[in-house]
Amino acid sequence: MLHVYTGDGKGKTTAAIGLAIRALGWGKKVFIIQLLKGWETGEKRLFEYLASQGYPLKHICSGPEKFIDLRSPPPEVIREVNRVLDDAFLEIEKMKPDLIIIDEINVALAYGIVSLEKAYRLMVLANRIDAELVFTGRKAPKEIIEKADLVTEMRKIKHYFDKGVLARKGIEY
Repeated sequence: MLHVYTGDGKGKTTAAIGLAIRALGWGKKVFIIQLLKGWETGEKRLFEYLASQGYPLKHICSGPEKFIDLRSPPPEVIREVNRVLDDAFLEIEKMKPDLIIIDEINVALAYGIVSLEKAYRLMVLANRIDAELVFTGRKAPKEIIEKADLVTEMRKIKHYFDKGVLARKGIEY
């Protein structure tokens, strides 16, 4: 199944991480790629710990160490994101995970950082190895939504960011 978590509300990555934790709890193999997130996060720290304890988990972060203007991403960011995804095809073939999460791929697709063709190839690969596939991020393209088996839109009704509250360690990252 292809899950898509999208929308302008908070909780897309959090939902995907919750699904990963649930799968790991049942002994399933999990492969997570976080695109456009090169900074230190709580989930990155947790995933490193879980992998060191023998949980069947592979986690890769790719991208800049701070937020960038996605309307004109630096060429090196585009190259790195695509290199990581290209390498992931081989890793997925080898690992044969039960759950694959590609965090922020919707954003990468929406801004032309990643091609729809590459997203379709991920779908074919996940289907072939019988893995659940999760795409997160704002602005999910209509082509992805049409192919998805489950689409959840997080809608912002109210957010403390609008009052000037900045991202907080342990809550937003």
